[in-house]
Amino acid sequence: MKLAVCIPCVNGHRQLLIHTLKFVQAQTRAPDLIVISISNYLPNPALDIDISGSVIPITVITTPKKLFAGANRNITAAEAVKNGATHLSFFDADDIMHPQRLECIEYAFNKNPDLVGFLHCFLAAQKKDMAIYKGETELPWEPITNDFAPNVFQPGEYNKLDIVKFQYCYKRSRRGYGMGANGHLTVLASFWEANPYLETIGMGEDNHFSCSILKQKKMLGYTADTLSVYMRNDIQKIQIGL
Repeated sequence: MKLAVCIPCVNGHRQLLIHTLKFVQAQTRAPDLIVISISNYLPNPALDIDISGSVIPITVITTPKKLFAGANRNITAAEAVKNGATHLSFFDADDIMHPQRLECIEYAFNKNPDLVGFLHCFLAAQKKDMAIYKGETELPWEPITNDFAPNVFQPGEYNKLDIVKFQYCYKRSRRGYGMGANGHLTVLASFWEANPYLETIGMGEDNHFSCSILKQKKMLGYTADTLSVYMRNDIQKIQIGL
C-alpha cells in the first residue's frame, strides 16, 4: 500500500492547513505522501505553509481559478497517482484526524481484499473553535476496536444526485448506528482513475462519488470507530456524528 492523503482546499481555509497537517504528520501510520490543492489562490506569504522540514513528501498545487471541491479532489488524486499512490485518503482542510486514522484504514484494506472504498464514523465540532485546531481541547475519542461492516449503505438520490443512505440495521452498543463523512473517504486509486469526482457541482460530489462504488457493485466498507472530527458551522458542541 502506498497511501496518499489528498486535501482539497479553498483559499479561505489556508490558515487552517498548518493545524490539519500537524494532525496528519502525527499519525501512528504516516502517509507516504500528502497532496494539497488550493483553488481561488491569492498570493499572501503570511498564509503560505512551510513544508521544508517535513519528512513526509508534500506537494502543494495552487490555482487562482475558482474550483468546486470535486475539481480540487481530482487535482490531488491525479498528482498522488502520478507519484505511485495505490490508495487515496481524502480529507478536508478544515477537519481533524484521529492519530490512528491511517493505521485503521490500512488495517481495513489489508483484512478485506475486496474493499474498494472505506468510510468511518466521526466527531462533529464547531468550526470556529480554534482550541480544537491548536490541540488545546481534549477530544473525546473512544477506544479503537477496528470493527468492520461491508454492507451498511444503499444507493439513494437527493436533488438528482446519487447519495449513500445508511442502513439503520447496523448497531453498536456504545452509540447506535453512527454515520460516515463522505469527504473523508479512502478509495483505491484505480477506482478513482476510472471514476473521477464530478467537477460541475458545488455540494454533494463526495456523496455522489461514494455512491458510485455501490452502483458498480463494489465494496464500500465502514467502521463505527470515530476517526476524524468533522468541523461544521452548525454544531455548538462536540458530539458523535450529527
